[in-house]
Amino acid sequence: MPKDATDLVAFSEVYHKRAAITAICSLLLTPLMLALHARRFHDRNMSGWWNAILLLLGWLPILLQIMGVAENLELDASGFCRAVPTPIKTLQVWLTMVPVLWLSIELYLRRGTQGPNRFGPDPLAES
Repeated sequence: MPKDATDLVAFSEVYHKRAAITAICSLLLTPLMLALHARRFHDRNMSGWWNAILLLLGWLPILLQIMGVAENLELDASGFCRAVPTPIKTLQVWLTMVPVLWLSIELYLRRGTQGPNRFGPDPLAES
């Protein structure tokens, strides 16, 4: 852990590189998640464009972290570095909770529409 300002700068560089690696991994997984969610939205008789909300809410924390406005790195009294959330990060977390909770219930807990819908037949219907 960093013990002085020089170490804090080095730690900050590692911290931001980690954020970039997280962004790259998220970018690689995004097409898979979009396809999965679009299919599930269609099963609920909802447009796949709801993915845009999930995409924005999913990438916002990563973008804030890369821009350096999500957290401030500080040395505490014992010499350890800690990340202190900024007001922007706190606001983002609170504004994201409600839509993410609602979409999670819609996608993962509720049953799909019974019978055919505008996206095709019910995959669970008995033939």
